[in-house]
Amino acid sequence: KYAKASGEVVTAVQVGQNADEVKHRLQEQGFLPISVKARGWSLSAGFRKKQTSINAQDFIVFNQQFVALIKAGLPILRSLDLIKAQVKNPVLKRYVEDIRDRVHSGALLSEALRAQGVFPVVYTASVYAGERSGNLVDVINRSIQYENTILTVRKRFINSLIYPAFLIVLSIVMVMVIMTY
Repeated sequence: KYAKASGEVVTAVQVGQNADEVKHRLQEQGFLPISVKARGWSLSAGFRKKQTSINAQDFIVFNQQFVALIKAGLPILRSLDLIKAQVKNPVLKRYVEDIRDRVHSGALLSEALRAQGVFPVVYTASVYAGERSGNLVDVINRSIQYENTILTVRKRFINSLIYPAFLIVLSIVMVMVIMTY
């Protein structure tokens, strides 16, 4: 459902990848989206490429660069342009380009991030709160600290599993050697 400028409420079926895309397209056309609901499934749903997640380290670097540019006094659009030029990961670059395009067409940064479908919900909600409160830099800095902590814990966990896995493999090899004699 959406409303026209004249006040007329229209119920129609729109085709899009997700509800956010349909809302965005309606807003660009000058309509006011009232509600957008996903219906049914398309014939190409089985052929659609799964959205790729972003590497945690790339996500952290993206946020660090973004905060540095905003702290330097650059507007969000210019910051996204500069980051887009710096990003080496093609998947992340594609997401940054789409975020930049959505922000350029009037969407909030948090809406543009959420529309990608790869950023954590907590992150996009935090960015939204940061936009509303005027503390975007502080919110993203806290997100960076959180992601660094998670990454460190994950690395320590994996490293702590290496030695026991090595001992198990060595034990199996020793048992195999002993059984062959």
